[in-house]
Amino acid sequence: MMDVQGMAKMLKGNHLFHGIDVVDIVHLLRCFEPLQTKVKRGDFFAYHQDANTSIHLLLRGQVLLFVETKEGERSIRGLVNPPQMFGEVAAFGRDKRWPVHVQAKKDSLIVSIPAHKLVYRCTMGCKEHNQMVYNMLEILSDKARGLNRQLELVSAGSLRQKLSTLFLQWQKEEGLSSFTLKMSIQETADYLGVARPSVSRELSHMKRDGLIDAEGKVYRIVNQEEIERLAKK
Repeated sequence: MMDVQGMAKMLKGNHLFHGIDVVDIVHLLRCFEPLQTKVKRGDFFAYHQDANTSIHLLLRGQVLLFVETKEGERSIRGLVNPPQMFGEVAAFGRDKRWPVHVQAKKDSLIVSIPAHKLVYRCTMGCKEHNQMVYNMLEILSDKARGLNRQLELVSAGSLRQKLSTLFLQWQKEEGLSSFTLKMSIQETADYLGVARPSVSRELSHMKRDGLIDAEGKVYRIVNQEEIERLAKK
């Protein structure tokens, strides 16, 4: 487990605590009385349609969010890394149920905060709590835009266009000319709604055509102009 000081320093990097000093984050965490949960690699933290009334922040590890189709295939909805948050849409929704399965890809440590403690402020009415509420509204807005981006990605024309769009997103997130693949080839295929061999084949063709280069999981866009053109189609 992690002490409150360690949690505060880690969570400072999450937008929920944007504009709030570490010492004030410590105060907020003590007020919220969060629950820490260890989840071993491969184990499930939550299942689709389980009840959920908390927001969750990842302190260590990595978790995968996905649903299963009627054919038994996975459709990936997200990959969570520290100190990212997940579960906020379910926690603040009317039915308060998980819309996805949540599975640990690595040994993980998750901290959970009851959603009502964010909405109903303590009697002190501190400005830091006001800031958190505002930050949460921004996060929910960003999440809605992210879902729209995924819908646009899945509905893009060719697989090359889908991959180009996805690579530009990852490149932007890392702020570098090169970026690390956020998912395995299988997970990328599940995320895009295509077969794994198709993704492997197209990546090979994109390297052959001088669009990208790769060393292990580290990829680099070689022809930025063409990748951007494909993403805009």
